[in-house]
Amino acid sequence: MQADSLIILESAFRHGVLEEDMLHAVRNRVAILPQDDGCDLFIGPARSGHPMLEIGVIVWFGVIAINHAMPARKKYWR
Repeated sequence: MQADSLIILESAFRHGVLEEDMLHAVRNRVAILPQDDGCDLFIGPARSGHPMLEIGVIVWFGVIAINHAMPARKKYWR
């Protein structure tokens, strides 16, 4: 999967994470954590290296999409 080919849904901007930081976190992920709801959480750094971000990636109508982005909760990256 190429981060640049992802679409970003409006819901991903809820926590104020910039598009460039979302894509950087996906490209430079340190973990992918499958969730029970069909979403995969990509854990990776923002462009500055901090904070670590959790980026939710889903298949949405046949397209890979980011639907969630926020600073990573410690339970996902400690």
